[in-house]
Amino acid sequence: MATFTTIKNRGGGRGALAGVLQYIRQDEKTLWEGHRLVSGWNCTAPTAWQEIQLTKERFVKTDGWQYYHFVQFFAATDGLTPQEAHAIGLELAQRKFPDFEVLVATHIDTDILYSHLIVNSVSFQNGRKLHQSAADLQAHRLANDEICAAHGLELLPPPQKLVRQKRRRFSPPRLPKLSLLRPSPALLLIPPGLLALWAGWYSLSTLWSVLRTVGQWLTAP
Repeated sequence: MATFTTIKNRGGGRGALAGVLQYIRQDEKTLWEGHRLVSGWNCTAPTAWQEIQLTKERFVKTDGWQYYHFVQFFAATDGLTPQEAHAIGLELAQRKFPDFEVLVATHIDTDILYSHLIVNSVSFQNGRKLHQSAADLQAHRLANDEICAAHGLELLPPPQKLVRQKRRRFSPPRLPKLSLLRPSPALLLIPPGLLALWAGWYSLSTLWSVLRTVGQWLTAP
């Protein structure tokens, strides 16, 4: 069961890109059984930063958004080896970013395995700028699910849409017509305003209690 998400960033400058590449390649996070779980797609891992910069300079697109940062998390119950998790991350990079340089680094320093994917914002093939939206992220997640399913991993259930309940408008209770009330001598003693109040809300005995509370007294029939 792998989840795929994006790390929000401001696109940074050259320094920011160099910093994030240096962070995800740390040996204490990626070294497993003598193997460094860091791979480049359309670039070589040790010189990824230099190759990404050459692509930007070649197409004169050194300004603006510099890179996109994604993370692929695996559940502890998946039973994957770090090398298997790394292979899945690399497969996702190859499928979703065929014309872009991507550095994939799998971290093993926590209870769960997860891979960082740093994607150049400029295509090395034609200089096209990469733009990402919510729809693009959803497409990445669908591809992630398909790859995980092919590797026999359990998938998360699709999110259920929340059904908004319509707000009910408050409707005051309908007042019964006074002509339908059973005639009673006591009704003649009740002011019309209070009578209407009783007709909508109170029983006759309740009305007597209200009237006594405010200092008026009537004898019930």
